[in-house]
Amino acid sequence: MQEDRRRPRELAALTGILVLAAWARWYGLEWMEFKGDEAVALRLALPIFDTGEWPQVGLMSSVGIHNPPFFIYMLALPMMATMDPVWITGLLVGGLSIGTVLWTYVLVRPRWGAVAALIAALLLACSPWAVLYARKIWAQDVLPIFCVALLHCLLCVTERRKTWWAAAVPV
Repeated sequence: MQEDRRRPRELAALTGILVLAAWARWYGLEWMEFKGDEAVALRLALPIFDTGEWPQVGLMSSVGIHNPPFFIYMLALPMMATMDPVWITGLLVGGLSIGTVLWTYVLVRPRWGAVAALIAALLLACSPWAVLYARKIWAQDVLPIFCVALLHCLLCVTERRKTWWAAAVPV
């Protein structure tokens, strides 16, 4: 019975954390830094819509090697809704960052309890680096959701004797 009374407060706290994460990532997006790398990334995604051609390489790294094009493909998703670079950043990187906060809560809650889950989600929602980099268009800025996905896979592998999740860890 005690758990039933705490659940609405927990959901209210989680909602507040997600609203805080959204506000921190989406407020004042028009002031975000937008330079050459961001413009090149968006330009590389344009042929998907103009000619239907999918780029074979991504941005060039600082050592002169092309990155894989997965991030360019990810950029194409919000570009279906808008071509405004500010909103592309907010929809893709900011949206994935908010999703990471929620996934962190969902991942931690059954293992270590509601308090630990809320604290972990709150720390990620307020982390200055997580907020700052959720406002840019760089491939490494979408890493947090993949890190939480990897942590989820690793926890599933260690918690079960036999699991198909083990095949997802190298991916």
